[in-house]
Amino acid sequence: MAPRKKNLQLEPLANILAAALKKRKITLDRQQSGLNGAWKQAVGPQIAAQAKAESLKNQILLVKVNSSVWLQQLHFLKPDILGKLRPLFSESDLKDIRLSLATAPAPGGERDRNQKLSLDHRYLKDRDKKMIEECRIGLKDSELGEIIGRVMTKEILRRRVIDAQRRAKA
Repeated sequence: MAPRKKNLQLEPLANILAAALKKRKITLDRQQSGLNGAWKQAVGPQIAAQAKAESLKNQILLVKVNSSVWLQQLHFLKPDILGKLRPLFSESDLKDIRLSLATAPAPGGERDRNQKLSLDHRYLKDRDKKMIEECRIGLKDSELGEIIGRVMTKEILRRRVIDAQRRAKA
């Protein structure tokens, strides 16, 4: 067997993460990431926790809000928010914000069941927890570490659910 050549070139983290997510059939929309970042920067973390920028269509930013109280409040703040968002976009890219109430999935649906299972960390094995922590420990950015930890946890638990379903069918 011939010796392997070492690849000494560094590869950007974005490429590594994109390849890993693609391999696991997880897609990320970069435009959506940019929208969420601009939205959070314009409104701050408190409002961003209650309202999420969904998409930018026909120069209108579509925002989903968690509750009717926040929806009412954001209607009053809309001119101020637009003023903060416009510098983050080119002037011609943003004309208005359309706010709507977010709808929750129907209780008992498949998405709801998977979400409940994925939030139950009791199903993680010690080796899973160790692997997740090893991946997070080398990162200087704690926020990125938390995100990677959540993604890995959900993926491991999702696979456990799929394996359990396959075993139940057999």
